[in-house]
Amino acid sequence: MMPRHRPSVASPLAALGLLTLTLGLALSLALAPAAAGAPDSGLRVALTFDDLPLTGNPECDPDLARRVTAALTGYLEKHSIPAAGLVTPGQECLTPDVLAETYRRWREVGAVLGNHTATHPDYNHTAIAAYLADLDRGQDMLDTALGEPQGERWFRPPMLHSGDTAAKKRALAEHLEERGYRVAPVTIDNQEWVYAAVYTDARRRGDDALAQRVAGAYLEHLEEAFAFYEDLSRAVFDRQIPQTLLLHANLLNAERLGEVVAMLEGRGYSFVGLPEAVADPAYERRDTYVGPRGLSWLQRWAMADGVEFPPEPREAQWVAEARREIGARAERGEEATETTEETAADTAADAMSDTTIDARSAILAASAAFSRAYVEGDMETLAGLYTEDAALLPPELPADEVLRGREAAANYFAPSPGRRNLAHTMRPDDLRIEGAVAIDTGVWTNLWQREAGAPRRAEGRYLVVWRRGEDGRWRIAYDMWHRPQG
Repeated sequence: MMPRHRPSVASPLAALGLLTLTLGLALSLALAPAAAGAPDSGLRVALTFDDLPLTGNPECDPDLARRVTAALTGYLEKHSIPAAGLVTPGQECLTPDVLAETYRRWREVGAVLGNHTATHPDYNHTAIAAYLADLDRGQDMLDTALGEPQGERWFRPPMLHSGDTAAKKRALAEHLEERGYRVAPVTIDNQEWVYAAVYTDARRRGDDALAQRVAGAYLEHLEEAFAFYEDLSRAVFDRQIPQTLLLHANLLNAERLGEVVAMLEGRGYSFVGLPEAVADPAYERRDTYVGPRGLSWLQRWAMADGVEFPPEPREAQWVAEARREIGARAERGEEATETTEETAADTAADAMSDTTIDARSAILAASAAFSRAYVEGDMETLAGLYTEDAALLPPELPADEVLRGREAAANYFAPSPGRRNLAHTMRPDDLRIEGAVAIDTGVWTNLWQREAGAPRRAEGRYLVVWRRGEDGRWRIAYDMWHRPQG
């Protein structure tokens, strides 16, 4: 018997054709509640969003700022996830009314709001006096938008550039201390902004296939970034500190935040607010880095300790090339879209509709529930994630045989003697939702060990067909995967 983990199919299109021809979609019941009482891994992360209310808005569309705000805050509120937002209120076309509406919405969902300067200047290329004036203006605009001064002030330097000379470093630190700011550090840095630029461009041009590919690559990149900084946390502190993740208020996260959250939950993270994260003693360490780079605080602390580390993960080469092409088009003065601005705005609005976001979030939550139940050996919960007549197609079965029903699913995935599952994730790279049916293809990963042996990692592809029941919940109707290699 193959090691039992969340498997998949080598060719999603071929598998989908087989499903369509041989099995028929049937699904009438609902998604069972997520597994309760999951063991606490001790991993914590604070979600922080820079450039509120919106970055990556070349058309200067205030309505897009409203829609992105609604999508992000709506998801965070629905799932009770704390967050922090760093604001850049001096963006063009963002009127006082837009700023007040969007910032107050973030405050309504309990987000900590901080200053990210008014116009996002690069401190490496800005005189000290001009930079500090822009910083002060950003705080004034935030206070005005919210109608009151902020009790606790937070600041994060744009691009994480906090002083490329000792004089600049000292001037900024003194300015922040005099005005009562707390620095909002970043421990999990990443290249999300590059992926977001390519994703937004693809969505505006109506290239949904490219947008989907970018979204999948983005999640893979975030996983690489977490693995890198988790290793660095162990090297510097000999433990996993509460992490602070840098994200941005953009179209990519507005449409894909549920997938980011599912990935983090699959890695064992729970969510905390920024103040709680930085209350950890690790954050009492000073930031002594002086230089031009926008480094993670983990990198800064490692350098201070003389801890060597490799280069941080970068964006995939094809994404970097696509980003450069966008810039080249802009320099040539070419139109970045093949559709009208009105059509592009409608497309973005449709993608962020409550129905689509809720369906995507529910399916991702169900996938995360499967992973938790599988790791914990909770077969009752796992069985409840399938329909009563669900079809499972394990690769080792003869071509004319199918496992059917919840009991068969529970028996198949039940824990094996001497084997322990340590972690499990399902990462979709193509999730198509049409009405009450969804086709979900992606990559599963599983970390496991036999008795006292070393942990082993396996991964492969999966194809799952979901259907929404009459009560609005989603269950697995068909489940296919391929045998892991090696």
